[in-house]
Amino acid sequence: MNKQNKNINIEYVLLDLLKPAEYNPRKWDNEAEVQLKESIERFGIVDPLLVNSADDRKNIVIGGHFRLSVMKELGLTTVPVVYINIPDIEKEKELNIRLNKNTGEFDWDLLATFDESFLSGVGFSSEELDDIFAIEDTPEQFDLQKELEKLKIGKINVQKGDVYDLDGSRLTCGDSTIEADILRLMDNDQADMVMTDPPYILDYLHGKSRNGKPTEGFGVKKNRKYLETDILPPDFTDLWMANVAKVQKPD
Repeated sequence: MNKQNKNINIEYVLLDLLKPAEYNPRKWDNEAEVQLKESIERFGIVDPLLVNSADDRKNIVIGGHFRLSVMKELGLTTVPVVYINIPDIEKEKELNIRLNKNTGEFDWDLLATFDESFLSGVGFSSEELDDIFAIEDTPEQFDLQKELEKLKIGKINVQKGDVYDLDGSRLTCGDSTIEADILRLMDNDQADMVMTDPPYILDYLHGKSRNGKPTEGFGVKKNRKYLETDILPPDFTDLWMANVAKVQKPD
């Protein structure tokens, strides 16, 4: 096999002729698939498949299985191919692994010079964006007394069971798993729609900072700590759904 290919010829081949290597270890997830489809639809195929031209391995794909799979889903009939003659299957396997392994790494400092929305649009996850822009989770210490002072509220008179009428909307301090609380809130009225906001009964670390300064973050980081996850009663969902059924319109 030549150490260097001075002339690389790109041929357009019927996609149905190409055969994935049975040993190919590369895998991908749905998000990566969506991103590659979008890339191909916007820019076309700019990266040809690497395919074996050896007689006994004719049209076996060596590099580009992910692209091949997406091309099939997009309904393409002909695809660009670079043929390389590798009769030895062990050499073919080695090249396959090297192509999958030698993907390189990003310079995170240079990535940070790109616009955040641009990086998000080309497929960087929220966790990766947090790392690129040095966004860190920082516990938000909520000072109730300080917030009350800002609002000029000297005393709290809210009690469990209280119901407030806010210009036609009703708000209660209660528990959705307790039938009496729900019935008191609805006051013999019935709801057109009930909206919930899971996960329930979870306290978590709010706030993010970029280089030590507060910032609006992206999605939660993988190490975001959720608290009190064990106190959810086993019948919690059954209870609140049963109560909702009692106050929701049949249709």
